[in-house]
Amino acid sequence: MTAEPEVTELDPTEDVGPEHCEPSPSEVEAHPHAGDSPEACEWSIQDEIQDAYAPEQTLMVSSPVDGLPIPAQERSSLQLALAPDYSYAHVCIADDREYVELFREEVEERKIDTFNDDPLLTRGMFLGNGADRERLRYPRERVVRRWGQTFIALTAEEYQKLTQPEPEDDGEILEGYVHPDVVPTPSADEPVFIAVRPRRERCEFYKRQRFNHDGMSPEEKGGKITFANCTHPARRSLGGAAMSLRDQTCYACDYRSPPDPISIELELDRREEEHLKTPVELVPLFGLS
Repeated sequence: MTAEPEVTELDPTEDVGPEHCEPSPSEVEAHPHAGDSPEACEWSIQDEIQDAYAPEQTLMVSSPVDGLPIPAQERSSLQLALAPDYSYAHVCIADDREYVELFREEVEERKIDTFNDDPLLTRGMFLGNGADRERLRYPRERVVRRWGQTFIALTAEEYQKLTQPEPEDDGEILEGYVHPDVVPTPSADEPVFIAVRPRRERCEFYKRQRFNHDGMSPEEKGGKITFANCTHPARRSLGGAAMSLRDQTCYACDYRSPPDPISIELELDRREEEHLKTPVELVPLFGLS
């Protein structure tokens, strides 16, 4: 006696791959026990008249956008449901229009090093009084790539300013500063680097693929199609499929790694605060007290 093949439930809304995820013969076999019971197959004459369709004449006009026929009442308030523009508002992608300083704790965690005698200036994440230190910001044009990392080569003026103690540090240079007595004034021959990163790094769960479009040559316009997905385990379907991000814009995400505090503050935290501050007014139903 042979064992019956296992039947698995798949999500019909899964984003299929380039080969349309064609099922195998074993997945479409019909077994004797499959199907409805005989009682469920009974047909009633009333099924013919229930939910009858009443045809109505509709005036059709040409769309001012693409010329296709549309109902006349939709012409005055025509709004096409277009996909959002692919922009930096999509928090899954990186925003490298500006680079920010990496603090000493982050440099040590990422094991960033110059691997030679070139000095690397690092600052602690907190000031002497416990307050958060504000990150230094630099334009993308100043970024240099060395040893597989991104750095900023400091000018003599920037170096002199950064090596001075801040008022919040109680007049003491905190650990992580490069003291002027140890490192010479930076120059073109002996630069002093500071490690930086994009102000928003790409999410590690954001994955992309690009395939040829069915029936089209890859050289044709539109001959290639891009699939973008969020592979975070919390966003997978019941069938295990990754959430599709094609023609979608994610404006804020708590699942993101690394986090993006700016978008979370603007799109999530601030909206929740506004809802919490809005008073709820209870209205009597049908004029009752």
